[in-house]
Amino acid sequence: MAIVVARLTHNRFPEIAAKLPREAAKITEKTALRIEETAKTSMAGPKSGRMYGAHQASAPGESPAIDTSNLANSIGTEAMGGASHMVYAGTEYALSLEFGSPRVAPRPFLGPAASQEEPEFLREMADLERRLR
Repeated sequence: MAIVVARLTHNRFPEIAAKLPREAAKITEKTALRIEETAKTSMAGPKSGRMYGAHQASAPGESPAIDTSNLANSIGTEAMGGASHMVYAGTEYALSLEFGSPRVAPRPFLGPAASQEEPEFLREMADLERRLR
C-alpha cells in the first residue's frame, strides 16, 4: 500500500476569497447596466402594433413602444449589496406591460433584455474563474 503525502506550497485561497466578491460585483454591475440599456434600446426600435394618431404602438410580444418616455426613463439599476444588482422599471404599469394583464397582452422588455445579456455574463464569469485559478 502506497501512502501519498501532498504538501500545499502556495495557498491561494485567501487571495481568491478577497478578489472574488470585488470581481464578481464588477461583472454583475456591468451586466445590469447592459440589461438596462438593452431594455431601453428595445423600446426605441420599430413596432408593428396599431396606430394611434402619429404613434405606432407595439404589438403583443414586442417591447413597448416609446410614447411619453415615462417607462424608459423609469428603468434603472441599483446595487443591492455584495455582487447583487437589480434592474427595475419604476412606473405603476411596468408589470402589466412585462407580464400582461386581463386587458393587455404582454409586451416584455426586461426579461428579453436579461436573456440577451446572459451569454456575455456567463462568459465573463467563466473568464473570472479562469483568472482566479
